[in-house]
Amino acid sequence: MWIIEVFEGSELVVASGSYSGETLADDDISPEAEAIGRERARRIFRVWDWLRAYPSRWPAELPLTDSARAAQQQWNPDEDDAAKRCVPPGMPRAMSNNGLPIEFVDEGDRILMRLEEFDAVRTIHLTRETPGAEVPASPLGHSIGWWEDQTLVVHTSRINYPYFDRDGIPQSADVEIVERFTLSDNEDELGYRIRLTDPVIFTAPVEASKRWVWRPGLALRNYDCAFIE
Repeated sequence: MWIIEVFEGSELVVASGSYSGETLADDDISPEAEAIGRERARRIFRVWDWLRAYPSRWPAELPLTDSARAAQQQWNPDEDDAAKRCVPPGMPRAMSNNGLPIEFVDEGDRILMRLEEFDAVRTIHLTRETPGAEVPASPLGHSIGWWEDQTLVVHTSRINYPYFDRDGIPQSADVEIVERFTLSDNEDELGYRIRLTDPVIFTAPVEASKRWVWRPGLALRNYDCAFIE
């Protein structure tokens, strides 16, 4: 089984849904595009490329509950991994897209986070109000955000995506995620930390981190995932 991911006419063949080699974001950027990118960049609002020296990885040994460990043993990636059938993953797996860029778009009272992988779009509502039961659960959940100096803090709940990662660790409706996106002083790098709590699945919170780098003129590409069995 293979997944063919097509980016505006270029094909990247991926086995078992994982990336290998360099990303297609490594293409040269024209001086004109770079100039426009520098002119339009404002704080966090720009396109960020994954910094390969700092991949996002959860701890090798996760504090799983007994029930979660038993559920993981039933995992069959060929049958249970919907991403292999080109179904976009939910949170937090959507943020483990090592190899592809992301973009933040300022829309006033909310921020759009565009992910090149699966053309996913997360909406971050700039409010401190916790969502109530009337807010429908979804794979990407409901995100609220606020600023702490140069850091965008995002709290996400109301997630109904069934898996924590690509290895079949389950996820419950009680999962909550806090992310911190911190802009460097020179605004060339974006630090990232994610902290997840799910008392049904983990006996303690779990954390991971990575970085993105600004490449002026870089743009997200259209993502077209075609499943071939």
